[in-house]
Amino acid sequence: EVALYVPVLGLLLRKIDTARFARTMSSLLEAGVDMGSSIDLTADVVHLAPFRRVLRGTLSIASRLVYFSRNVRRKIRSTPSGALENA
Repeated sequence: EVALYVPVLGLLLRKIDTARFARTMSSLLEAGVDMGSSIDLTADVVHLAPFRRVLRGTLSIASRLVYFSRNVRRKIRSTPSGALENA
């Protein structure tokens, strides 16, 4: 992590990992891999620990959002259609 604070080297390392992130995510999503698995696999490819921590945090948030959206979808499907219109 110390290398990130060296002016030229830090910038170069960030650019390399950003390119690595974008290329990996793009390939995985294009291949049909779901978002959560893509983030998890991409975190394994990224070399810089701060980037990896951010991706792992994003994975945690994304999985909670998926869980939430599934519950909302189930609630909407189980609610009679007229009840939503009268709300």
